[in-house]
Amino acid sequence: MVLFLLFHAISVSGQLHNNQGFSSSIVSLPFSDTSRVMALYEQAIEYRRQDPQLALDYAENALAIARKLNWKKGIADCLKNLGNTYHLLCDYPRERECYELSLKIFEEINDSVGIAKCLNNIGIAYYYIEDYDRALEYYNRSLAIMERFGRKKSVANSLNNIGAVYNSRGMHSLALGYYERALAIMRELNDRTGTSICLTNIGNRHKNMGDNAGAMDNYQAALEISRQIRDSAGIASGLSSIAEVYFRIGQYRMAAYYAGKACKLAERCRLLDVQRDALLTLSDSYQKMAKHEKSLQYYRKHIIIRDSIVSEEKVRQLHLVSMQIRYARQRSADSLAFAEAMLREELVHMKSLQRKNGQRNLFIFSSTVVLLISGALYTRLRYVRHARERIKAEKEISENLLLHILPAEIALELKEKGRAEARDFEFVSVLFADIEDFTVNSERMTPHELVAEINECFGAFDLISSRFRIEKIKTIGDSYMAAGGIPVPFADSVRNTVLAALQMQAFMQERCRERTESGKIGFRMRIGIHTGSVVAGIVGLNKFHYDIWGDTVNTAARMETSGVAERVNVSISPFEILKNDRQFRFVARGPVEAKHKGLVEMCFVEMADDGKSSASA
Repeated sequence: MVLFLLFHAISVSGQLHNNQGFSSSIVSLPFSDTSRVMALYEQAIEYRRQDPQLALDYAENALAIARKLNWKKGIADCLKNLGNTYHLLCDYPRERECYELSLKIFEEINDSVGIAKCLNNIGIAYYYIEDYDRALEYYNRSLAIMERFGRKKSVANSLNNIGAVYNSRGMHSLALGYYERALAIMRELNDRTGTSICLTNIGNRHKNMGDNAGAMDNYQAALEISRQIRDSAGIASGLSSIAEVYFRIGQYRMAAYYAGKACKLAERCRLLDVQRDALLTLSDSYQKMAKHEKSLQYYRKHIIIRDSIVSEEKVRQLHLVSMQIRYARQRSADSLAFAEAMLREELVHMKSLQRKNGQRNLFIFSSTVVLLISGALYTRLRYVRHARERIKAEKEISENLLLHILPAEIALELKEKGRAEARDFEFVSVLFADIEDFTVNSERMTPHELVAEINECFGAFDLISSRFRIEKIKTIGDSYMAAGGIPVPFADSVRNTVLAALQMQAFMQERCRERTESGKIGFRMRIGIHTGSVVAGIVGLNKFHYDIWGDTVNTAARMETSGVAERVNVSISPFEILKNDRQFRFVARGPVEAKHKGLVEMCFVEMADDGKSSASA
């Protein structure tokens, strides 16, 4: 996870330090003005790690000049730069606001690469506040653009970002798939640093799943690359990881040997986290070898490094809080100075009237009144500002909650009109998934374990649905229902629904295998799909629910109940649409008896391993 976050940071900083976009849009602008913008932009980057508050000042000044020039490309880049500075100040709402404003401008000037970078940055902002669904949505949108333009390095970084979301949700199998795709691209590009990091991520996954042999293979491959490119940090980290695997398999002398080498290199390179882990492995290894004096010696060093890291983190956090307080005070001081300037203007004006009319007492009285009124107005102004900020925050929370309950298009219609009309859709693929023998197996689990496992599985389904743009409709007990092609129809809705179903089955099979191997109860699932027309709309007055109705829904349910565990069963309608798609293989079942439907033509669908379509239904 630590090394993935390194990739995460690279994907951000790489965007910030690439200023080639400036040069392509400044031909018709005054050179001196654009030079000032670029100089301030670079200063903001330079000071971002040393003094975020100073970097913020530079970023805001650069943006102000770019806006004065009406230089749209420069404004968009400066907003993106400003957003990254807010990220370091942990001001995530302002960070996202800057990215979203930048995104709008990139869309206006039709800068596709700029759009993709902003989408990725917005995804990162959501990732850091642990809104993984939104993060995944933006990562996938960015990935699609980068794939279209052939930006392979950016594609690999996006794949790692997506893998991180799945990793954070505990979906290690899905995360591994994305890490391996990123690895393939890095190897194709001959990017050895990226390849080494991908191999280490995959090694970490194998280690977490108890596959010591797989972890060792990937760690050693990553270490060899780090040695070839003389990456000291990568070498130290690789040695420490290999030492930990040797300790796990009981080879304590080898563990101590590799941990010792890692510790020396990490100390020379000031890699405190690697040094801390290597010292702990050394201590544990010598303890297993009954060399207690050496074990205690290394453990004491481990404690010193560990406490040093904790102290540095506390200092960093205190420094960040100090910066935020200073920033807030400066903002308050600016507002107060403005109010005082307004008051001085009023006093000058009143003094002029007093000289003209010779009414000294009236001036004193009026000045007092002005002071009182100005003070009251300023207090009222601050109250109104705070109230607006609170209302804005509450509104944002409410809108986010609404978006988690309803599709975005329906939520927007509901906000604008206060109601959402029911609509007919002619081409919708309805998916039903149901756990086999759920009642029997659930009796062997505690209520807490049962709910936790259902939540884990359906949480994975939510992420898969989001990736393939299909709409989750509802869950009923152990059943999951989704539909492709609503509320906004799109060309590949049938194909996407089938791909989502196959990935859901792959997840459930891997999950069942892992739980069974660890002595726990694993679930197997049936999935059925049918394509046809439906009616969709909102049900309820207080607790809104978006639902669909029609014979298509009933037929899809019969596809599920007539199916087989660990297979995806489809009717003739999706088969006719996809039978020539080289990605799928269809296995005919012939007419199958379905409840209340009689004999219905059905077939199983699976991925075509050889890349050739096979349609025998």
